Amino acid sequence: MSMKKTTAEHAAKVRSIGHAELLGIYSGQFTKTLYRCLHHGQEHLALPKDLIRGRKLPCCSTRRELRKTTKQHASEVAAIGVVELAGEYKGARTKTKYRCLKHDYEDEALPTNILKGRGLSCCKQQGCQDAADRKKGKAAAKYDEELAEVGKLQRIEPYVDSKTPIKHRCLIHGQTGPAAPGDARAGKGIKCCWEAGYVASTEERRLTPQQFRQKLTEQNPNIEWVSGEYITNGAPTITCRCRKHNHTQEGVWPMQVLAGSGLYCCLQESRHYIGKRSLNGASVDNVWRALIDKLERSGNAWLYLFESPVRDFNKFGISSEPERRSTNGRYGKRLIEHRFFADRRDAVLIEQAYKYGNECEIPNELIDWVGNTELTTHTPEEFIEVIEELENSLVELGRWNFAEEYCNPVEIDRAKKEVQQ
Repeated sequence: MSMKKTTAEHAAKVRSIGHAELLGIYSGQFTKTLYRCLHHGQEHLALPKDLIRGRKLPCCSTRRELRKTTKQHASEVAAIGVVELAGEYKGARTKTKYRCLKHDYEDEALPTNILKGRGLSCCKQQGCQDAADRKKGKAAAKYDEELAEVGKLQRIEPYVDSKTPIKHRCLIHGQTGPAAPGDARAGKGIKCCWEAGYVASTEERRLTPQQFRQKLTEQNPNIEWVSGEYITNGAPTITCRCRKHNHTQEGVWPMQVLAGSGLYCCLQESRHYIGKRSLNGASVDNVWRALIDKLERSGNAWLYLFESPVRDFNKFGISSEPERRSTNGRYGKRLIEHRFFADRRDAVLIEQAYKYGNECEIPNELIDWVGNTELTTHTPEEFIEVIEELENSLVELGRWNFAEEYCNPVEIDRAKKEVQQ
């Protein structure tokens, strides 16, 4: 893994692209910092990875239309009854001016906060508790009661919502770590609980070498164990041969071949077949099909994140039945509360945008693992942060503009050609 760039190195890279100059401190490609546009002189916060890829700042955007008009936003605000719009609406994440109906005071605020029922700065100064704070306080109190009934974890960080991981203390093992409230309510612990459970389950699943050989013959007759010491299903210590392709591979995971998976040669054959199907117009979950509404599946979908068999690599993807997908794929612990999408097209765009901008190299241990095409080294917290930013962009830009901004250009060109036919 390459070393993190310095601020000076990042500034030089940005200057070489020619759209902007760095004003802030570089703290990593996924941490926003301040830039100045060389064309308009305006200053904006942006992700370093976007600037390096040649994306321009908001002031250079050629987009002329917003998803929501000022009149529409004013109507939404009026329905809440806390403030009224006093400025121009320029997007959900751009501050604009509002007037407090209770204190007759004007101030700027984020539209996203206003639509959650939050007041202005005058409300905080007067000690007014807005609807969002009251709702969150009640939710936190209820959550603490539910945790006490489960008796496994204790909250030690402020409650945000049911999907956002926060730090807990494990009452069984005494360690601390993040967990999504939805998982904690269901009795799922944190990392120390998973590790303890994994050790216990590994002991339970351990077979004798004779039992393993017999089980492999019954469940995956195409694969032959030729050498290496079988220790446990979760240790890549054996060498196998594929009878179909006459290919031998070291460092094979017993649990994968017992589940029916082939070796690397089988994966290559499968990828070749899938590539031919995609090239010839087969229905798969890709960007161009989502844009022209030709996905094989419709309806809703969930975005998931599970642990993979290798530490520090996590498996992401979309499915209408994520828990079933996890079981079939032999994924590890669920790391986030599944994110729901009412339309599968949006789920495909978010997943593919994340994949295009955050690809990671497949480790040798997972080279023949069936889920290795969607791997990330992001922590659950980093993953959620990127996904939420993509979701907000999709809402504000619409599908086509979003895809042009965040997805593979080859997919966009294919979609446009299909529309013109």
